[in-house]
Amino acid sequence: MTVKLYLGDCLEIMQELEDDSVDAVITDPPYGLMAEPGKVQMRGKVVAQDYGDWDKSCDFGWIDIVPSCKTLVAFHDQKQSTALTNVAECSGWKLKHFLFWDKGDSGINPRHNFVNCVEVAGFFAKKGYTWNGGGATRNIYRYNRRPTPYHPTQKPLEIMKWLCEILTNPGDTILDPFMGSGTTGVACVQTGRNFIGIEIEPKYYEIAEARIAEAQLQIRMEL
Repeated sequence: MTVKLYLGDCLEIMQELEDDSVDAVITDPPYGLMAEPGKVQMRGKVVAQDYGDWDKSCDFGWIDIVPSCKTLVAFHDQKQSTALTNVAECSGWKLKHFLFWDKGDSGINPRHNFVNCVEVAGFFAKKGYTWNGGGATRNIYRYNRRPTPYHPTQKPLEIMKWLCEILTNPGDTILDPFMGSGTTGVACVQTGRNFIGIEIEPKYYEIAEARIAEAQLQIRMEL
C-alpha cells in the first residue's frame, strides 16, 4: 500500500493530482465554528472555544476541484447541510444520505441550548461507486466520545475505518484534503487502502506523518 503526504494548501495541491489517482474522498474539514468566537460550557465550566485560525472558514469550494472519483464523504456542522449539498450537487455529486456519529457525551455543552451529541457527514456518490454495506447498514455509528490527544476535532479511528471498509475496496486510494492529525491515513493503512493526505498546518502534518509511519511499522511487524 502507498502513502503520499503533502504539506500545503489543498486548493493548490489537488489541482496537481492525477485525475484517475483517487477512488474516494473521506474528510473532516473545518466547520467554521470559530467564525464568531464565543464561550461554551465544558463539564460545568465556562470556557472559550478556540480551535485556531484554521477553523474560522467553512467554504465548500474545495469540492469543485476534487479529483475525479466516485465517492465523497465530508463531515460538517449540521446547520451547513444545505450549503454542502448545494455545492456538491452543482459539482456533479448525488446526495445518497447523511451519516451520523452518536458520540454520547459531547464534552462541550452550549449555554441555554440543547447539547449536540451527534456529528453529521454528507455521503455523496457518482455512478459506479463502491458499496460494501449490504442492505442493512445503518447510517448511525455509536461510539462514545473520548479525549482527543492529537487534534481538537479528531474523529475516532473506528469511524474512519468503518467508512473506508464500506465505501472502498482494499487497494483503492482515499484522499483526505484536510488530513489534520492523520486519522484517515491510519485507517487506510490498517484496512489495506492507499492514502493521499494534505494538511496546511505544519504542526498537524508532523503528527500525521508520525502516526501513519507508526501504523505502517505495526503492519509490517504483523506480517
